[in-house]
Amino acid sequence: MMEIAVKRKMKLSVLSYTLGETKGLIRGKAEYIKKSFLVSKINAEDIYNACERRNLGRADLERIADNLEKALQEYGVNIIYEPKKYKNKAKLSEEFKRLKEVRNTEFSALHDATAIYYVRDKRGKRIRKFEDVNCWFLNNSSNFTRYSGTESNNKFEFQPESVKVDDLLNLLWLSNPEIDYSLSTNDLTSVGLNSMLSLAINRSLPSTKVISELEENILKYGEEKITDSDVILLSKRISQNQITSITELNKIAKIDPAKFVTKIQLEAKRQKETEAKVYDKLSEAIEKLASRTDKINTDIELNNELKNENNNLESKNKSLLSDLELEKEKSKQLENSIRLPKRQKFVSRKIFWWRIIPFTFIIISLACVALVIQFHYYSNDLDFIATIKHIYNHDDCFASKCICNIALIILNLFGLKMIYDRYFDDNKIDHFKSKIIIPEKLQEL
Repeated sequence: MMEIAVKRKMKLSVLSYTLGETKGLIRGKAEYIKKSFLVSKINAEDIYNACERRNLGRADLERIADNLEKALQEYGVNIIYEPKKYKNKAKLSEEFKRLKEVRNTEFSALHDATAIYYVRDKRGKRIRKFEDVNCWFLNNSSNFTRYSGTESNNKFEFQPESVKVDDLLNLLWLSNPEIDYSLSTNDLTSVGLNSMLSLAINRSLPSTKVISELEENILKYGEEKITDSDVILLSKRISQNQITSITELNKIAKIDPAKFVTKIQLEAKRQKETEAKVYDKLSEAIEKLASRTDKINTDIELNNELKNENNNLESKNKSLLSDLELEKEKSKQLENSIRLPKRQKFVSRKIFWWRIIPFTFIIISLACVALVIQFHYYSNDLDFIATIKHIYNHDDCFASKCICNIALIILNLFGLKMIYDRYFDDNKIDHFKSKIIIPEKLQEL
């Protein structure tokens, strides 16, 4: 609550009158701390319960009471040292008379009435809307009128002067105005829900005064008949709202102590039986959980075994695939080694016949020239030089001359030129090789 108040820039103040009452309460609690067992076990918001949680003793409580002003100032709480005028008004007020009926002491009633008049003075007027309220009397007393519009003269029309811590937290949470609390919505929601639960639980518990009276009756009439174990079991039933008639138990103690002891023992026995049943159910649940856990563990182990087997199979499969790929590669290399000489032989044969072609032109050209020369050779008395001169010098040998010239041209252009290209020009040879179509059965894999 203080954190939210600071984040929302609220001013926190306390009456010096309140400090006196608080110190007296803490010192009173310190005096009876060793005699208050039930209260410390039942009410989570009681000082004794806090002492047990924080392992505080009488000296710690007295030190807290002595240093209360300093502690409040460290939290930024302003102390108001002049409440006399409000106290004088409160003494003669109707609020004081009404509060005496619900508060444990007249001192507490006068304190609350004084605080109410201080709040009224600060407000200046009666306020209808919650968001318009500029001052609250914040308390945490289970006996004080709560923020619910139940005051006889209120009738839901005006905002009351007092509000419980839990109620204010809930109102802040539920109203959730457009203000930057510097707290997340989830944090504020958590605070509101927790305060609602705390409020619901505390409203259902008996007052500290009633519990203290019960504890006194147990010490007075229980003697050795009510054990420490019985008291612990009884406190659990009270805190769990299994016993709602604590006042009736106190009345029985005054009228019939023996019956009171019997009832305490009976309630302790019921709690023990309840805890035994809970223990049995819990043990059964644990056994079922253990059985399911064992089954789950077995399934996990089986699943792990299957995973291991699957991993082994995958490993073997990968190994086999690797071996297969290796064999394929070896087979491929072997086949390529077989195909290579065949392919080379095929290419060599293609080149051979490619190179034969120019010789064909040469042979044909020489054959034509030889036939022409032979044709005129006999008419020139078998004189070869005379035959040549006759062919090129006589007009009647025009055809023979053309045949010889054409044959020589073919011999030069196609025969000799092609022989050079196909035997000595590497570029032409490589170009021809690249154009050779290798049969599929001879191609490299």
